[in-house]
Amino acid sequence: MNLLQKSSQTLRAAELIKYGFKTNIVVQDTGLSSNLIRTLYKEVQGESPKAGQLPSPASILSTIQSLAHASIVIENYIELVESDTVRVDINALIQANKLYQLILKKNRELELTKQLTINECWVLIRGLQAKQVKIHHCDNGHFYITTPRQRTLPICPFCQLHQH
Repeated sequence: MNLLQKSSQTLRAAELIKYGFKTNIVVQDTGLSSNLIRTLYKEVQGESPKAGQLPSPASILSTIQSLAHASIVIENYIELVESDTVRVDINALIQANKLYQLILKKNRELELTKQLTINECWVLIRGLQAKQVKIHHCDNGHFYITTPRQRTLPICPFCQLHQH
């Protein structure tokens, strides 16, 4: 990687850190070293990055509300991504997350529940690519996702929420 490429990737890494991505995701996206990303994280955020592993798709989908949130993000991502790639398209994920935030502002019921982090969204998209997350459409036309061993029933969360 030449100096211009490294500079460009360092600026991208700083933007991803500002957006809230964990360091291991930034490393994967930029190709920069873990040490450089941790140092950059301290500079950008003013503190050391928090340790810890990313959650599994099943642990993210622990409630009907989180299943609805995840389904919104995945549907937005699928509409934005240009090809079926092996890697997560971070730019499409950021756009999908922005759309998700706008949708939540229009839906008071979901806005008041716990929102997904950008890192949880990344995990779910990786799960989709690894075929651990499945896409469904219910009889009412809603798009939703499921994953093996999720804590909720594998049914449409939107139909479930509208019943209550």
